This record gives sequence, structure tokens and C-alpha cells, in this order.
Amino acid sequence: MGDTGAGLRASPMQNVYLRNSSSSGRQSVKVGPRFAGGGAGDIHRLPDLPGEILKLYKTELDRALYAPKLEAMLEGTPKLPSSKSTGKTFRQLAWPVSIAEDSKHQFLGFTMPEIDFEGSVSLERMLQKRMRQVSGLPNFYGHRFLAAYNLAVSVAALHKNGHYIIDLKPVNCRLHPD
Repeated sequence: MGDTGAGLRASPMQNVYLRNSSSSGRQSVKVGPRFAGGGAGDIHRLPDLPGEILKLYKTELDRALYAPKLEAMLEGTPKLPSSKSTGKTFRQLAWPVSIAEDSKHQFLGFTMPEIDFEGSVSLERMLQKRMRQVSGLPNFYGHRFLAAYNLAVSVAALHKNGHYIIDLKPVNCRLHPD
């Protein structure tokens, strides 16, 4: 990553420095290839940290806007119980793990756990009968009730820590078919 922090377009195998609330130091990690992104940032793999991904914000304006939010999120990480089904443990929340900085401690983005998109479906798929059929999801009403309950528990845990959801969309909520 460039030390200026301006106009970041990370190419694979450059480094960022990660810090989190549980340690006083920083860890240098390689930035892997971009695999997704949107208007504000690009999502990269982290070869040194399997299971985590990196979001790098594209502009100074976005970095200035998101830095305080990410710092607050790291300071108030919600505690959610693990979800277990058929002997597997599923991640409940893709919450920021570390702040990504350049060598001069300038905010670049953050890391978060990678969600298993292959082994999960969006909540949107569970909402309509036809979508459940196409996705191979059970039609039993109790499964939809359980999904709603789990979502409510997650939102309540966020609220308890002073975090409020501005834009909750079914397409951004993932369910494990099990």
C-alpha cells in the first residue's frame, strides 16, 4: 500500500498493517487479489490470514467517513452465541476484526471474517415459497420462525452494544440451510 494513502488501488501482494483492540502492536500482512467490491471499497483476500478478508476504501473521503465508525465497532464488538447445527459451528456476524493502515498509521480499511457464500443462502431466498423451492430450502414454517428469531437475537445484541442498523436488507443476511 502506498504510504500516502491517496488513490489506493491495491495490487496483490502489497502489505497493510493490521491492529485490533486486543493487542497493542500491528501485524503486517500481504494483500491478496481483489475478488469483490462496490462504490466505496474493494474486497481482497488475505493469504496470511485464511478466513478473513480485507475491505480497502477507495477515496480519502470514504476513509475519513468510515474510520470513526470502524473504530467504534471494534471497541464495542457484540458477543453472540455460536450457532450450531448438525455438528457444525456457524459464524453469526461478519464484524470487523482489525483496522488496516499504511506504514504511517493512516486508516485504509478493515478486516472481517469471510462468510461462506457457497454453504449459505440469503434470507431473501427464505421469504417466498418459490424461492425456497428453487434453493432447496425447507418449507416448514418453524424454520422461518427460527430464522426470524436468530435475526432478532443478533439485532438485539448489536443494540445492547450501542450499534444500530441503518440498512438491514434480506439479501445481506445469510442462512445456513441446515
